Amino acid sequence: RARFLLEGAKFVVGKGGDAGKDSEGKDSKLSDGKQHPEKTLSPFPNTAKALSSVPGVGPYTAAAVASIAFHEPIAAVDGNVIRVATRLGSVVGGGDAVKNNTSASRAVREIANALLDETRPGDFNQAMMELGATVCTPRNPKCLTCPLRAYCQGFKMETSEELELKETLKRESTEPKGKADVTSKELTGEPKSSPFRVTDLPEKDKKAEKRLETVLTRVVEARVVFAAGAGIGKQSGGTNHSSTDTEILIGYLVTKRPEGGLLGGLWEFPSVVAPAETKNDLDRAKMAENLVSFCDPVSHGSPFGVDHLVKSAGTLVSFRPMEQMGEVTHVFSHVKQQTIVTRLAVEVTLVAGDDSAEAFFAQTGEGTNQTPWRWVRGDAIHDAGLTSGPMKVFGLLTKENGKKKNAAPKESAIGKMFAKKQKKAEEKQTG
Repeated sequence: RARFLLEGAKFVVGKGGDAGKDSEGKDSKLSDGKQHPEKTLSPFPNTAKALSSVPGVGPYTAAAVASIAFHEPIAAVDGNVIRVATRLGSVVGGGDAVKNNTSASRAVREIANALLDETRPGDFNQAMMELGATVCTPRNPKCLTCPLRAYCQGFKMETSEELELKETLKRESTEPKGKADVTSKELTGEPKSSPFRVTDLPEKDKKAEKRLETVLTRVVEARVVFAAGAGIGKQSGGTNHSSTDTEILIGYLVTKRPEGGLLGGLWEFPSVVAPAETKNDLDRAKMAENLVSFCDPVSHGSPFGVDHLVKSAGTLVSFRPMEQMGEVTHVFSHVKQQTIVTRLAVEVTLVAGDDSAEAFFAQTGEGTNQTPWRWVRGDAIHDAGLTSGPMKVFGLLTKENGKKKNAAPKESAIGKMFAKKQKKAEEKQTG
């Protein structure tokens, strides 16, 4: 352990350049002698104070290296030592011992320094770390074999409370029914407190409950139908075959989140967060409709690139009914998002058969007061830079598509049209 800590500290000091200090606390230039032979290499810092001044070296590493490698009488306090000290001294009610400037952290430091063997500080620190890692473990401590059991105040508290609880239960079981003392907690209906356990230490600050958010997501799916071989080759991944003569290229609309804030500047399916006061389905439905007006790719003046195709000769556009896809949950450190997913599908048929399918999905948009947007082909969705939340939404879509694929296939109206044209062409050639 000493060798690894020392080598690690040397590496950090070497990277620290001029930031170090020598053993007397004076400024020194810690340079690599091989790279800068013209400079004199200062002595390696051998005190915790000097080591802690090097960028990247924290209080624990500084104390550990100083005590183990240079025998400085200073306690090294890591997570294992915090656990041993709080249980040994029964540090209760002093806040989170891991955080600086709490009563609990100061108590841990005092306990560790009081126990420190100044003649062998390195061995002592390593023993404390090992004790916490192998015996005084977080969940299943081996109290009965612990060498400090006779002095551990936490163990005494646990055993005394267990004994008191057993005596109370025994007394209540032997008392005549109806004559047992009724406590104030029993009268008020308050739950009885659980007996103390050594594993209750060290105490930690309770994490704030995650804020709940409802997110409405509208997935806009464009299905571009084109004749096979007409200006675009067969596609992979995102292409479905509706017949031998036509292909469908599928893509999805994604928009960029505003810079700053949660997931700022990242791409997602068009989404809106429902206000906290939005509690009922009617309000959510209204918000969903507002979202539709924003991300409807074929509405008048829509920026998402279908209008010009509608005006093209021979181009057909059809809509599929809006689908409720379900819900997905995504949890962040401070918020839990419940995402309600709907899908709006539009089918664009390129009867003329040109390169418009590729051109359609190549479109992007970004301008003043405009939400940046782009299309992502279905076979490229995993490389589109979407985070895990939007990918959960996409997983919901592919799961639903998988169910539909298992159903009996039906020839689409577009497929029938091209099949009819193909049949007439074959009859003309044979005739």
